[in-house]
Amino acid sequence: EAARRAAEEERKRADQERRRAEDEKRRAEEERRGAEERQRAEDARRKADAIASAAAGVEALMAAGDFDGASRALTEAQRAHGKVEPLTALPARLEAARREVQQAAIRQLLDRAETLAAAQRFGEAIQALQEALRQEPGQAQAKKRLATLEEERKGQELARAVAALELLLSRGHLEQGKSELQAAEKTYG
Repeated sequence: EAARRAAEEERKRADQERRRAEDEKRRAEEERRGAEERQRAEDARRKADAIASAAAGVEALMAAGDFDGASRALTEAQRAHGKVEPLTALPARLEAARREVQQAAIRQLLDRAETLAAAQRFGEAIQALQEALRQEPGQAQAKKRLATLEEERKGQELARAVAALELLLSRGHLEQGKSELQAAEKTYG
């Protein structure tokens, strides 16, 4: 009987020891999983912060008008983090901002051309329009106005040539007048 009780006591102690070991193992596993989850959450937070920081850097470069720098920064951010939000929205915004600045520059060139044309400075006005067309070759308003200004400049130059010819003839410089007339015919047809 005493041996049986001792064996029973030993079995109970062994069961308790086994349960305690299982509990410890379970707690250790739960702690390991919790640590892994915390690490994953921390990694995700760091990645989100890095992506947000990269996006903010691209936006700051765009705001400063450094579109080439913004494009390089965006490419690097996508290489580092993949094509994830908010990085995926930035190429369209970058292109829109670049286009807006380009359109403002073209509007400024067109306005400058009109101011110069109004002051009868046709050569400079034509240069401004040619620059607008260099920046945007299909710009219809610049093409139309350029053709008009070239005709106006030609008319202005022809009027000057006629006035100079009349002056030469009125002073009796027939030979010089003749050569000026020939030059004008070559130039203006």
